[in-house]
Amino acid sequence: MKHKFRFQPLVRLSNHSILGYEALCVKASDNKFPSAVEILKEVFSGWSISSDSLMFINMTLEDVVSTDFCHAFLEVIDSMDVNANSIVLEVNENTKPEMLTAAKKTLSLLRANGIKIALDDFGVQYASIDYMSELPLDIIKIDQKFIQAAPADKKIRSILKHITAIAHDMGCSVVAEGIENSLQLECAKNISADIGQGFLFSAPLSNIESKRFFDLNELYLYLPKAQTAVQALGY
Repeated sequence: MKHKFRFQPLVRLSNHSILGYEALCVKASDNKFPSAVEILKEVFSGWSISSDSLMFINMTLEDVVSTDFCHAFLEVIDSMDVNANSIVLEVNENTKPEMLTAAKKTLSLLRANGIKIALDDFGVQYASIDYMSELPLDIIKIDQKFIQAAPADKKIRSILKHITAIAHDMGCSVVAEGIENSLQLECAKNISADIGQGFLFSAPLSNIESKRFFDLNELYLYLPKAQTAVQALGY
């Protein structure tokens, strides 16, 4: 691969089964992240996990406001025979408010072709609710600073419950990011988050490690005694 990737699992909080992976890319020497088109090409040229798993890919600001990007991304999906329904494109709140109209056009076209859209790092910027109401979204990812602060802060827990309820009313699933311990996991479940991501489940993995983790996780779901084997292998 041209770029270096690690893959962090996202798990369903209902049963801890793997929903998918986020492709995390190390910045290039020019301090820029690659376009989601480049990530798609590189990741799926060597990806070996079941097509039932979702792949979360981060968009750059240039991607979000470009219909040219949209057409290029869809062409790559077709040429590589990737299932569009298995792709989640993440947009974050660095998209400036004046760009929302262009972003909405791009994201709507992608979504019309089966690609899911996630709002990443929800709560980092001041216009979070505006982004929720303006953009066509399927998933809201609550920023880790709120999830990690929640066990010790009743006010944050209350706010997160209301945010999750709003997201669900809009038909969106909710990801709790940055879960690192059991208290944070319980808070994520108590606010009715649907999906968890963080070091409690797994650090970002290589492609080969992701395949191994997936296989062991599936085994664990159906054979509870396999937990010991999973732990023995460092997971």
